[in-house]
Amino acid sequence: MGHLACFCVGMFALEAKCENNQKRKEEVMQLAEDLGHTCHESYVRSPARIGLDMMYFTDNDDATSKKGENGYIQRTEVIEGWFYLWRLTGKQKYRDWMWDEITSINTHLRVEHGFIGLHNVYDLSQGRDDVIQSYFFAETLKYAYLTFSDNSVMSLDEWVFNTEGHPFPILKDEVKGDE
Repeated sequence: MGHLACFCVGMFALEAKCENNQKRKEEVMQLAEDLGHTCHESYVRSPARIGLDMMYFTDNDDATSKKGENGYIQRTEVIEGWFYLWRLTGKQKYRDWMWDEITSINTHLRVEHGFIGLHNVYDLSQGRDDVIQSYFFAETLKYAYLTFSDNSVMSLDEWVFNTEGHPFPILKDEVKGDE
């Protein structure tokens, strides 16, 4: 499973928000939460507490990775998913997970003039890259900020975010009475 698959956490959570069938709503939200937990585990099981780019599930308890796929290039999908789970469930654990992740990012990725990635989340001695991704600001920091903001800030009833984290207002048709 790639880090990018963690995007589905938010996608499923939003589907649950919009679902009219209560049974389906509960099933889809449970799927979002279960996948969010899996993505969280990929983070907390590394020494840096930062998730890797790709993981493979085996019959063992832990996921494995291959050389060259265990780095972190500041991807935002997990953080985005936790934002949606927090906003839509109100469960404190999602804020806690976000806080832990932002603390890990600040500890391991902060440099004098920004943030960088890791070559290997399991072996910090393998060094860091020298790149700051634009989506780190547009998405990672935005979703972290919004997780700790009041839910009225960029309310999910009034705003929708595109895949790059840009907010767009939800336009609602006004019901016009007979004139």
